[in-house]
Amino acid sequence: MTSPNWPPAGPVPTGFQAPPAPGAGPGVPPPPTRAAYVVRSPARTRWPDAVLLAVASATVAGVAWWAVVGHSKTQFVYGAIAVGFVVGAATATGARRVTAGVVFLAAVCTFVALVVSEYFIQRTIAVREGIPVPLWQGFGFAKDVVKAGLDENKLTFVFWLLAAGAAGFTAARRSR
Repeated sequence: MTSPNWPPAGPVPTGFQAPPAPGAGPGVPPPPTRAAYVVRSPARTRWPDAVLLAVASATVAGVAWWAVVGHSKTQFVYGAIAVGFVVGAATATGARRVTAGVVFLAAVCTFVALVVSEYFIQRTIAVREGIPVPLWQGFGFAKDVVKAGLDENKLTFVFWLLAAGAAGFTAARRSR
């Protein structure tokens, strides 16, 4: 519908105004840029979430490691390092903002999970061999059982340290 009379001369009626250009005029937001879609990290670390996920993931991963080692009758040391990766990732996810304290928390929870799992691994092996070992006789007995397991296989402690390092490394990498 083009005619020589269109558009009409003079001011354009209000209902026929062209939309303003993006970013032009008052009250019109500028067009979105790539920076508008960048996800920002939170301003502070969420410690309750970090502790909760660190303890929960250490418990689940430690039980899984005990189940694999205790029932396969082989010391699956690389599983210990996998425990570290799982705990580090979960701790960093819970913290949302990773600091040195979060890295330390992941490493400590991993180490504790592996020590507790080692007690249950050694107990499972003893029960399988016919030695009646009660579920729990106190911390002194548990310490002796874990120490006997470490004396039997000296590299286990090295893999525990590697697992704690893997937890810290994973937590630190998740902060980027």
